[in-house]
Amino acid sequence: MAYSERVHASNHYRNIQSKGDALTVSMIAFGSRTTVEDLQIGIEGGTFEVEEMYPAYLEIARM
Repeated sequence: MAYSERVHASNHYRNIQSKGDALTVSMIAFGSRTTVEDLQIGIEGGTFEVEEMYPAYLEIARM
C-alpha cells in the first residue's frame, strides 16, 4: 500500500510540475486552497477509503 501511495503522490507531483498547481484536482476540490484545506481534504479522502470504500471492496471480493 505504501508503495502505491508513493506512486500516486509522484504522479500528482509530476502533474503539478507540468501543468501548475491551479490545474491539479484533488477529489472534488478545484483550484487553489490553503495547506490546511488541502490536508483536510486528504484526511477526509483517506477516512472514506478506510471506513467505506475498502470494506465494500472486501465484501465484493468475498462474494
